[in-house]
Amino acid sequence: MFNTYFTAPGYDLKEKNQVHSGNFEVLRLEGNLENKQTYSRPGCLGTSLYTLKVTDIDSYHQKVSNSEATEVTEIIVNEFAEKSFSFVAPDGYFWTLLQS
Repeated sequence: MFNTYFTAPGYDLKEKNQVHSGNFEVLRLEGNLENKQTYSRPGCLGTSLYTLKVTDIDSYHQKVSNSEATEVTEIIVNEFAEKSFSFVAPDGYFWTLLQS
């Protein structure tokens, strides 16, 4: 397993109790691992789930619906009162787009 950790500007690695938005950790596993991509969706303890904020969600929904993406949901208002939709990208990863 390989680990790379990106920190937000001004983050002090010595202060473990700090909470900063923008920290990002990448884990890369090598070897023969069972494919768990079907678990990378809301409600699952998955291996990867990507979220992107966009300004014009209706335009993105139309573009994604006309692409090779699968399992494209309708635009809904989520539990945080944000317009959102989800889909599986052609590479198999699950994405959720939120109206910012």
